[in-house]
Amino acid sequence: MKLIDNCLRVPEKNMIENADKAFESVGLSQKNAKEFTARNLADFNKVAENVQGVDYFSVGAQKKYFHTGNILKESHDMISETLITNRNDGLVMPEEAEWGRYLLTYE
Repeated sequence: MKLIDNCLRVPEKNMIENADKAFESVGLSQKNAKEFTARNLADFNKVAENVQGVDYFSVGAQKKYFHTGNILKESHDMISETLITNRNDGLVMPEEAEWGRYLLTYE
């Protein structure tokens, strides 16, 4: 997740503590969330195999910063790195949510 990667890469700018409310909203603690680095997720995907006969679908979401709720504003900014072109929902970018057959990105 870009959020976690940015927090670990530049901790003085992106304090992971500021995203606690976002983590709590999906049932994670700061300790759990630190495991969701891009590298860890890539390693997981190498060993987690799809089951034949099972269809996998995913959806993503994105919000403009000014339309984001207070809980996700801080983490939204950490992901976007203040670049207006970076799309995210305050937790992940839509392309990070893609797995199996990607259906759509909710606005």
